[in-house]
Amino acid sequence: MSASTEFDTARQQQDLASGPDVSAFVPANAGAGKTHVLVGRVIRLLLNGVQPERILCLTYTRAAAAEMSERLFDKLSGWIARDDRELTELIRRDVAQSDMEIHNLDEARRLFTRALETPGGLKVQTIHAFCERLLQRFPIEAGVVPGFHVLSTTDSRDLMALARAQVLTRDDDRIREAVSTITPFANEQAFSGLLHELQTHASKLLAAFGSEETFPRLTARLNHLFGLTGEETPLDIAQDFAARLDKTALQHAATLMATDAAVTNTKQAALITQILAAQSQQDVLSIARQIALTGKGQPKGDTALVTKKLDERHPECREALLSMRELLLTALESINALLIVHSTNALVYLGLEILATFNKLKQNLAAYDFEDLIHQTVDLLHHNADAAWVLYKLDGGLDHILIDEAQDTSPDQWQIINALTEEFFAGEGARDGSRRTMFAVGDRKQSIYSFQGADPKQFERQAGLYEALISNAGETYREVPLEHSFRSSEVVLRAVDLVFKRDDASRGVTSEVQPEVRHLPIRKGEQGLVEIWDLERGQSDDDVQHWAPKSGEIADPPHLVMARRIAATIAQWTQARSPEMLKQDRPVMPSDILILVRQRSYLMAAIVRALKEAGVPVAGADRLKLLDHIAIQDLMALAQVCILPQDDLNLAGVLKSPLFTHDDGVTRFDDDNDLFGLAHKRETGSIRDRLENAAEAGKPYTSACDQLARWRYLAARSSVFDFYSAVLSRDGGRRALLGGLGPEAADPIDAFLQLALEYEQQHAPSLAGFLAWLEATQADIRRDMDQAGGEVRVMTVHGAKGLEAPIVFLPDTCSAPETRKIDSVLFTDGNIPIWRLKSDYATNVTDALKAKAFGGLMEEYNRLLYVAMTRARYRLYVCGFVKPKSKTAQAEAPSASWYAMMHAALTGGETPLLQQHVDSEGFCTWRAGEPQVSDDKESSSGDAAQASAPPDWAHVKARSVVAPSRWLAPSRMDAAGETDEGWSSETALSPLAPRADTRFRRGQLVHRLLQSLPELADEQREPAARRFLAANGVPEHERDATVSEIMALFTDERFAGVFSAAARPEVSIAAMIDLPDQDRLGLTGQIDRLLVEPDRVLVVDFKTNRPPPDSVNDVPGIYLRQLAAYAKALERVYPGRAIECALLWTDAPALMPVPNAMLDEAWQGSAITTV
Repeated sequence: MSASTEFDTARQQQDLASGPDVSAFVPANAGAGKTHVLVGRVIRLLLNGVQPERILCLTYTRAAAAEMSERLFDKLSGWIARDDRELTELIRRDVAQSDMEIHNLDEARRLFTRALETPGGLKVQTIHAFCERLLQRFPIEAGVVPGFHVLSTTDSRDLMALARAQVLTRDDDRIREAVSTITPFANEQAFSGLLHELQTHASKLLAAFGSEETFPRLTARLNHLFGLTGEETPLDIAQDFAARLDKTALQHAATLMATDAAVTNTKQAALITQILAAQSQQDVLSIARQIALTGKGQPKGDTALVTKKLDERHPECREALLSMRELLLTALESINALLIVHSTNALVYLGLEILATFNKLKQNLAAYDFEDLIHQTVDLLHHNADAAWVLYKLDGGLDHILIDEAQDTSPDQWQIINALTEEFFAGEGARDGSRRTMFAVGDRKQSIYSFQGADPKQFERQAGLYEALISNAGETYREVPLEHSFRSSEVVLRAVDLVFKRDDASRGVTSEVQPEVRHLPIRKGEQGLVEIWDLERGQSDDDVQHWAPKSGEIADPPHLVMARRIAATIAQWTQARSPEMLKQDRPVMPSDILILVRQRSYLMAAIVRALKEAGVPVAGADRLKLLDHIAIQDLMALAQVCILPQDDLNLAGVLKSPLFTHDDGVTRFDDDNDLFGLAHKRETGSIRDRLENAAEAGKPYTSACDQLARWRYLAARSSVFDFYSAVLSRDGGRRALLGGLGPEAADPIDAFLQLALEYEQQHAPSLAGFLAWLEATQADIRRDMDQAGGEVRVMTVHGAKGLEAPIVFLPDTCSAPETRKIDSVLFTDGNIPIWRLKSDYATNVTDALKAKAFGGLMEEYNRLLYVAMTRARYRLYVCGFVKPKSKTAQAEAPSASWYAMMHAALTGGETPLLQQHVDSEGFCTWRAGEPQVSDDKESSSGDAAQASAPPDWAHVKARSVVAPSRWLAPSRMDAAGETDEGWSSETALSPLAPRADTRFRRGQLVHRLLQSLPELADEQREPAARRFLAANGVPEHERDATVSEIMALFTDERFAGVFSAAARPEVSIAAMIDLPDQDRLGLTGQIDRLLVEPDRVLVVDFKTNRPPPDSVNDVPGIYLRQLAAYAKALERVYPGRAIECALLWTDAPALMPVPNAMLDEAWQGSAITTV
C-alpha cells in the first residue's frame, strides 16, 4: 500500500474516532494522533451546536491540558478571517476527511469567541482540577471545608512531618508498644518510606480499619490469610516442633554419621547430638537451623545434609534429616507469619494514627492534598447520601465527556468518571432526546505510571463496561483502533514490532484484547535508521586491585566510556566540516537529539558531563534535586557562615565558590595556594581570623573580607529574600555563579529565590529557619523540556512521555528492575495490607505477593521500553554497558534487559533486520538504514579546492571599527517627546473626547492592515480587510469607509510601490551618522515600511495615535527629526540614491509626503536623546 493510501486510511480511522454522534473507545498506538483526534472531536461537537459548557475534557497532566487547549484555540482562531472556500477546506482538513455538512460558516468563525467567553466555558482540565471545582461547588454535601485550598507537595510533606512528630511524642502506651514492635525491622528512613506507602492507600485503610471498632478486623483477616488461629506464640510453635521430631531416627543418624570420615557428616552428627541434649525449645530450633539451612536461611541441598557415599550406604540418615528440615520450615513459616501479623498490626495502627492526625491538621487549615481531592469526590459520588442530588445537578450541565491518556487513569479516578457517565445512559439520562456521549483515547502499551495508581488492565475493563452500558441503553458504541503512526520512520516501526513479538518483551504490553503490537507507517520510503552498538565492557572487580599503588593509566568505568562515545558521535555530527545530514535538506542539530535513561543516576550525570566536555550544547537533566546543585550549596554555605562566622568548613567551601575572588576580581581561591595556607596548623583562631590577618599582611584577600563583612551585616538586618536578592543581584552573585558554573545554574537559582519568597510568606523571617526548612523539604525543580532550545535533551523515559525527537539514544538498556524496588507494604486482592519485613522472614504468602509485584515491575519495564523506542522519528540508537563478574566471564547484558531483548529480536533469525558493521577501530554495530553525510566539495579534489580559493580582499586585514560612545534612537530625538512645541493641545486627542478609544483602536487596526495586506494578491486585499475588521468588531458602515480609504492608498500611483511585494515591513537599521556640530553617533531603529529602487529609496513611517494635521507644515518637529535621522542613515547605506520620506496617518488614513528641505531644516535643529 502506498504512503498516500495509508495516509487516507489513517485519516478515515481518525474521522471515524472523532465522530461526535456516538460514544467511542479508542486504543491508539504511539504517534497515531491521539490529541489530534480528541481536539477534532471537540470541534465537531461545537460545529454540531453543542454548547461549550456541556463539554468536559479530562487529561492526565496540566501540561497535557494546556497543549490540548492551545491546539484547540489555535485551530478555531485560524478560522476567523477565512473566506467560505478556505474555511470549508480548513474544517475538512483539520477536523475530518469526510464531506461534512457545513451548517453555518459564520457560526464556525464565532466558535473561538464562544468557546472563550461562554460562562462556564469549555472545560479542558485535569481530573484533580475537576474534583477541586466539584468539591468547591458542593462542600456541604461532600463534608469538606468551604473555600478550602489545595496543599502544595512541600506543604503536605511539612504537615505530614508535624503529624508524625505529634503522634510519636504522644504519652500513650499503645503508641510506645507499636514503636517498639516496628523498630527492630525499620530505621527512621525506612519508617518514612513505610508511612509514604500507607499514605498512598490512606482512604482505603482509614475506611476499612480506621476506628476502634474496625481495627480488630485486620488481625482476624491476617490470621486467616496465614493460616493462624490467633492463639499461637513463637514458644508454642518451637515446642510443637521439638515434640514432633523423630528423636529415635535422629539418634540413629547421629551414631552413623559420627563414625564417618567425612567432615560434613561428623559436624552434622555433633549438631544432632546437641539438639537431643538441649533443654530449651528455642535452642532446639536454633540448632536445627544450623543443620538444615544455609547462612542465608535457605534450605541446604541434600548432599550438604549428608554426603552421597554415606547416603548410599545408609539412606535412613538423609530421610531423618529431610523430615526434620520439613518440620523446621513449617515451624519457621508459622513464626515468620506471627511476626508479620504482629508487625503489620503495629505499623498499620501507628500509620492510621498519623494519617488521622494529618487529616485533622489539614482540616484545621482548610486544606486538602491532591489525593484527598480524588477520595473525597469518590465518597461524594458513590457513598454519600446526597450523591443522587449531586449527580442530578451535574447531569444538567454535562452532555459529553472526553478522556485523554485513559491508560494512566487510576481505578479511583475511573470511579468518578463512571459515576458521571452512568447518568448519561440510565433512566432519564438522555434529556429531551439530546445525544450524550463519552469518549476515551489511550494506549495500554504506554501505561507507565503504576506508582500513581495507573492500571492498564483497568483501561481494557472499562472498554468492556462502557460497551455493555451504552449498548444496553440502545445507544451506539464504537471501538476504533488507531494503528497508523504519523511520527516514526518505517524502519523504526519495524524494529518496534519485531521486539514486541518476543514473549518476554510483550508481557504486560499485549493482552487478550490486543494480542499483538502492530504499527502501520505513514512515512513509507522516508529515510530512517536503527543501530545497536556493541556493549561497553569494563573490568571485573577481580581485575582491579584496590590496595595496589596506581601505576600507569587506569581504565575508565564502562559507563564513562559509553558516555564519551555518545558525546563524540554527536560532536562529529554537529561540528564536523562535512556534517551529518538528518534529511537531504538540512544537517543534524543538537536540538534534534534526545537521550533517554530509565532513572536519574550517575549515568545521566556522566552523559551531561561528556557532552559539555565535547562542546555539545546540552540542556542538563530534566529534573534536579535543588539541594544537590553546587550553586545552591554555595548559597546555603554563605548563609551558614553569616549566621556562624566560626563555621570553618562552610567558610572554606564558600571561599572556593565563584562568589569570592582575589582583589583583582578574577582569580578564584584554590586549595593549594589559598585554602591550605589559611587552614593548616591553626591551633587557635578560625579561618575567618586567618583570612583577615592574611589580608592585613598583604595577601589579595581584602575584597573577600569586605564582601563577607557586608553580607554578614546584611544577613542580620534583612529578610531571607532581601538578603539573597542583594547577594545575587546588587552584588553580582548571579553573574558570578553563572560565569563559574554555566548557564544551567540559572534555573536552580531562580527556584531557590522563589522558595525564599514562599518561606517568608508562611514563616517568620529567619535565615537559620529557612535553611532548616529547605533541608526538610528536599525540593526539586523540573525543567520544561518540550522545546529543545538548540540543545541536546537528556531525560528519563517517564519525563519524555508525549515528546518526540528526530534522533533518540537509549544508553540505559542493561539494567533491569530489582526486587528492592518492590514496596515493603503489599496488598492482597482483598486490600489487606501486609508488611513483608526482610527476606529473612519470608513466608509462602509474602513470596507470592512479592513475585506478583515483581511481575508487575517487569511488565511496566517492557511498557517503558515501548515508550522509549517510539519517541524516535528518524533514528534510534541503542547502546549499553556492563561489567564482567570475573576475569573469565564474558560480560553480557542480563537476558531480561532491554539490550538483550532488542539485540535478539533485531539481529537474530533467518532474515535479521539489522546487519553487522565493524569500523576501522574494530567497534561493532548492527544497523538497518544508512546515515547521510553532506557532500564535501572542497575536499573532493584538488581542482575544487583551487576553484574555491578566497579573493584578494579576504587576505586584507579588516579596518578597525571604533564603537560609538552614544547610540541614537530616532523615536527619542527630543527630550520633550510627545509634548513637542509643534504639537498644539488643540489638535491632540483628549482622553475625554467622544469615541477616543474607538479611534485609537481604529488606528491600530489600520496599522496592522497596512503591514499585512501588501503580502496578498491585489484581488485578495479588500475581502481580507473586510474579514479582519469584522472579526475585530468594527461596525459595517465604518468598515466600508475604512476599507475604501485603505484601498485608495494602495492605488495612489505616487506610493503604490510602498505597498507592493517589493517593499519590506518593519526594517531594522543601524548606521554611523554625523550630527550637526556634534560627535559622530550610532543610529539604530526600525522603519515601518521601506521601498528600495535602483534610483531612489522611499521611507514610510506610520503614526497611529494622532489625528493627521491639516498640512505638512503642522507636523510636529519630533516626527520630522525622526524621519531626518532615517534619511541620514539611509544616505550612508544607499549612497547616490534619492531618499524620499512620508508619514502615514493611520487614524485617517492618509499618506503625507515630507519635502527634503523640511527634513534638512529639522536635522539642523536636532536635539538628541541617547540610549
